[in-house]
Amino acid sequence: MLETMLKDSRVTAADVAKELGISRSTVSRAFSPDAYVKPATRAKILSTAKSLGYEPNAIAQALISKRSKIVGIIMGDLHNPFHAQIHSALTEGLQSAGLIPITAQIGPENVIDQALTMFRQYQAGAVLLTSLVVSQDMIADCDRAGIPTVILNRIDEEGVTASVCADLEFGGSLAAKHLVKTGRKRIAIIQGLAGSWTSKARLAGYLRGLEESGLQAFKQIPGDYTYQCGIDAACELLSAGRKPDAVLCGNDLTAIGFLDGARLNFGAVIPEDIAVVGFDDIPMASWQSYNLTTVRLPVKQMIDRTIDLLDRFVTGRQQLMEKVLVPCRLIERKTA
Repeated sequence: MLETMLKDSRVTAADVAKELGISRSTVSRAFSPDAYVKPATRAKILSTAKSLGYEPNAIAQALISKRSKIVGIIMGDLHNPFHAQIHSALTEGLQSAGLIPITAQIGPENVIDQALTMFRQYQAGAVLLTSLVVSQDMIADCDRAGIPTVILNRIDEEGVTASVCADLEFGGSLAAKHLVKTGRKRIAIIQGLAGSWTSKARLAGYLRGLEESGLQAFKQIPGDYTYQCGIDAACELLSAGRKPDAVLCGNDLTAIGFLDGARLNFGAVIPEDIAVVGFDDIPMASWQSYNLTTVRLPVKQMIDRTIDLLDRFVTGRQQLMEKVLVPCRLIERKTA
């Protein structure tokens, strides 16, 4: 043992090499799965490193091997509970897989160039795009930077890179057909964020489910996935002369806003006066005061498939173009 080593000093590969009487490069190779080291020698190095408290520098290894276990994550608005839920599951899953997450949040005034610069500086092995405003330009920027990408929560319809998403159109269709089966005839739709792929897919599912049930949307109003959007929609829909008897919401947060607006401002009894269905199944949806009927996104399966793709990118440098669609489920509670 290095008895003179100070407890508060950082142990280096040179310290391990000196303890074993071998070269520093041999120690470094022992921590690289692709490098050849005799099994007995590797085991001895790893055991000695553990006893000395040595841990390899991940960034230094990335610079040497040009392979990094760092995954850059580009997130949308984390004030949205579903985005926060996805981010929590992602970071936990990546860490369990031995990958290192670094997150950049992209808002209305943020540009992807800043995030990509950071990811390049840290030698990121891949970038995960989860923002609602993901564009083909973003993917092209990553490609030009030499960083492979995976898209989560939408499908890359142009086939440029790998993508994983819940089958949102199928989920929307399930929700619409459920309302029709419960006897609802005047079904309104509160749309999601204008221009986003997920909003278009959910709306397409709602409309398809109504059409296949012999109905058309009673009314469609724009939305933006926020709680306030639901409050405003309740005012618009329930102030009219002829009111809907059900509403399909862009997401759960909007549905919760609608429920509060309908109950507090109009004295509506749910679901007798109007049935409400959300989308996502965020934790708040199951709270006793809401008991929201909603479409559950298969978060665990989506994250598992995404991490598998990222791991294959980072460790194998595979060029993947897979499109993964994971089925949704309708969760029946008290609002429909």
